[in-house]
This record gives sequence, C-alpha cells and structure tokens, in this order.
Amino acid sequence: MYARITTYKVKPADYEAIDKRIEVLTPEIMSIPGLKQWISCGDENGERVIIGIYKSKEDADQATGKVKELFAKFEDYYDEVPKPHGYEVLRLESN
Repeated sequence: MYARITTYKVKPADYEAIDKRIEVLTPEIMSIPGLKQWISCGDENGERVIIGIYKSKEDADQATGKVKELFAKFEDYYDEVPKPHGYEVLRLESN
C-alpha cells in the first residue's frame, strides 16, 4: 500500500463551504482507481491534511492528474497551496 499525504491551509471563514464541497465530491473522490480510503483532517487555524491510502504507488501515481483536478476545485479557499508527499505504508491498523 501507498499513502499520499497532502498538507494545505485554508481560510477559517470558509470551513463550512469547503466541507459541503467535499461532501458533494466524495463519490468522485472514491471513484479514483486504486484509492482504498481517504481521511480529511483539520484544525481551528485552517491547517488541513488529506491522507489517501492507495493499493500501490503505481495507483497513486496514476491518480495524480485526477487529484490535482479535484484540489483545483478548492483553489479559492487556499491560504497555502497543497503540498503532496508520498510514503510506503509500513503498517496499517484499525479496529
């Protein structure tokens, strides 16, 4: 498995609009080939993190164009542009 972790910053006043847009786009996000899960995290200062878990690095690489297209739908809300980083998943636990 492979994880793409993307950090960015948004304007706190836009939280509600961003969350509504994410909700609308969730089916499109989940249709990305090879994407197993994704997690959206944030704090009160506008710091946001998206974690995408893919079946493989190849799947993550092939999804890059689609992911950029999806992030572009939020560009009006950014205080800092998204910065993606990729990592091999060494261990994944869940209940």
